[in-house]
Amino acid sequence: MQYSTDFALLVGEVVIAARSGEVVATREHFRDGIDNAWGQSNYVVIDHNDGTRAYYGHLMQNGVVVGVGEFVAQRQQIGLAGNTGYTGPTPHLHLEVQGCRDGCDSIPITFRNAEPPDPGGLIMGATYTAGS
Repeated sequence: MQYSTDFALLVGEVVIAARSGEVVATREHFRDGIDNAWGQSNYVVIDHNDGTRAYYGHLMQNGVVVGVGEFVAQRQQIGLAGNTGYTGPTPHLHLEVQGCRDGCDSIPITFRNAEPPDPGGLIMGATYTAGS
């Protein structure tokens, strides 16, 4: 989780895929609003064609709109933001990209449309705005 990024979102806001890929895992049965619920986060996991895997966590109960085996395009809706799992208790989207498909460590994430520009990873505590 070293390079994970949390995005402040309201419960029910649309979550889109940062990159295209195949959905390999989903979970959506946990209830929202249970603080300190380690391991009880709803999520979508997407495999990318370069061997990396993205994890989108804290989705709302019954808020996953894609299925395992489905190919999703970049910017396609994959779910709805929620407040499941350990959120501290502030609702947010947890995005983490792993460098392999078998549970290895997270890798730095760059955002091509960040303002100010993101040349090599987001800076902790800084605020960014997504461009078009």
